[in-house]
Amino acid sequence: MLPVGDRLVSWGKEGAIRFWSLDGTPLDGGVAGAHSGSVSGVRPVGDRLVSWGEDGAIRFWSLDGTSLDGGAANAHSGWVQGVLPVGDRLVSWGGDGAIRFWSLDGTPLDGGAANAHSGWVSGVRPVGDRLVSWGSDGAIRFWSLDGIPLDGGAVGAHSRSVSGVLPVGDRLVIWGYDGAIRFWSLDGAPLDGGAADAHSRWVQGVLPVGDRLVSWGEDGAIRFWSRDGISVHIMVVPGGAFSGLWYLPPDRLMAAGSALWSYKLPIR
Repeated sequence: MLPVGDRLVSWGKEGAIRFWSLDGTPLDGGVAGAHSGSVSGVRPVGDRLVSWGEDGAIRFWSLDGTSLDGGAANAHSGWVQGVLPVGDRLVSWGGDGAIRFWSLDGTPLDGGAANAHSGWVSGVRPVGDRLVSWGSDGAIRFWSLDGIPLDGGAVGAHSRSVSGVLPVGDRLVIWGYDGAIRFWSLDGAPLDGGAADAHSRWVQGVLPVGDRLVSWGEDGAIRFWSRDGISVHIMVVPGGAFSGLWYLPPDRLMAAGSALWSYKLPIR
């Protein structure tokens, strides 16, 4: 659910998009059949909304829920995983391995590629004057802001799906389902730091904490790293995988899994 001005917009697995007053009264707008499958997301883009779903469609709506031109029923041949505003355009990515570009009113633009990744595209994010994408194929790719492929990254950056990318100062930290954490320059050159066996199972996340990075994984381990990827400390939490880890400034780290743990920083 998303607040939009003086109303709320909700979406669901049945394909509907609905509008509500801030006190929960149903309003006109949206439609029961907005998408033919689950609606993955809705976000505001200037004076309109964009929605995307598992049917491969991208649709545009006024802020009060009137259907607008723009987008396409077959924007992607598989599930649309995300849509992101980047300057004067939108970038979308999907389960079909494609990355596509659109004007802010939904006109298709040049840029991206139908085969940007050989599996689903897990994410796209801006990094300075370029975009980085990552996917289930273990690849990391770099693009100009208007969708031209750039040098940098690697097809085999990880041996399994890449699960996250985080800019940290003058570099990127990237982690995956193969248990590896790797470091890259902002233009996609591999750097020293991290480890192929950072975790023995899926790396669930990496978080900046003061002058360090903290990673956690399905193996139940929490690892501390310097900002340039040198391992500093390892601890294993009883109970296995986490559902989340949070930094509560100035000196508290919270981990949730089969229980809730609290750690006072720094941990030596």
